[in-house]
Amino acid sequence: MSLVDEALLKRIWTRLESRAQSLIKDWPDPVPGQYLNFNQGNGAIYYSDALFDGYGVVGLLWLLYDHTGHDEYKQYALDGASSFAPVSELFHSHTGVATYRTAAWGYELTGDERLKSVAMKGAETFAGFWDPQNEVIGRRPGVGQVSHPASVQDRYHVTRSAGETRRWRTAVDWGGFWFECLYWAAKYEPRYLEYAVKHSESYIRLGFVREDGSSHHGLRFNPETGEPEEFITPQGYSADTTWSRGHAWLLMQYAQAYEATGMQLFLDTFLRCADYWVEHLPDDLVPYYDMSDPRIPHVPRDSCSAVIAMNAMIRICQKRPELEPRFKKVVGDTMRELYDFYLTPGGLLLHGSWGADHEPLHERVLHFGNLYLPDAVYMAMRPDRFARIRGF
Repeated sequence: MSLVDEALLKRIWTRLESRAQSLIKDWPDPVPGQYLNFNQGNGAIYYSDALFDGYGVVGLLWLLYDHTGHDEYKQYALDGASSFAPVSELFHSHTGVATYRTAAWGYELTGDERLKSVAMKGAETFAGFWDPQNEVIGRRPGVGQVSHPASVQDRYHVTRSAGETRRWRTAVDWGGFWFECLYWAAKYEPRYLEYAVKHSESYIRLGFVREDGSSHHGLRFNPETGEPEEFITPQGYSADTTWSRGHAWLLMQYAQAYEATGMQLFLDTFLRCADYWVEHLPDDLVPYYDMSDPRIPHVPRDSCSAVIAMNAMIRICQKRPELEPRFKKVVGDTMRELYDFYLTPGGLLLHGSWGADHEPLHERVLHFGNLYLPDAVYMAMRPDRFARIRGF
């Protein structure tokens, strides 16, 4: 059984390739000391000394290189990857995923040992967020990530006050795609798998997943003792609601954890969270930024959440094909809805939302959806090839 109509996949892929060609046409000249960045207004890329979320573009180029064999895609992917090499030593929540998507994918496709070294260094740096007391990835006293200039404060979980830096804190958006670097690097350093597995077990133990399958966004720990203190949902409507992208990250986290371990606990958790997701979607299957904001429908949608959740469901179904009938309709219909109403002819996904921490609430182009849509499409089109690229 195919989760998504093959003709639809090919149409989406054509748009994504169109986007890649457009980016290559206007590819910016590298600037020493700066990183490739994704423009949140129009999806273009440029070089910046403060932000570095252009890694999704490099990932798209690697997928296209694998699909077509065209050296043009390879060369631009290598050029983009080179700008992320210094990121491997930045203590930042995006370090692991940035180097994984650029260097690890490049290593899997080219065998270049220099790329492997960068990706391993990125995983090592990200693993520095490990909190041995609570067995989670997150912040703790004495572990402060790099900050950015004042003009870009509040991006990438940059702390908002000096007091916050002294607190323990972890959140569901520290799972999901953040852990891909750990699962990949665990082939060479097994303790990284231990961190990812224990983190996912701890989230269940700590109560991130509520009994009805909904989820909390984050958890603060006591600043003196490190003991669990309070759940928070800074990007959702309130601490008691379910921030859509956070819930989608949780689906991704447990899909990956099950892929990596085969543990029934992770599959059961995924299915419980997935049932909540499906039951609380609007008719068109693209969620509002928070799944239970009482102001619905007068709040933003978040196409990124739809893409992440769809991606996780495809992963689970490829691991457990007997689940395909359970998720076929939601995956297929979500993909069609995104193609019909959210994806431009030029291959750019619109209508993402940062959430309640960016007031006033609004929609915009975000890199999360544009990063994960190519994954979902290529995984559905060429599952064996995608498995080789992701490397775990």
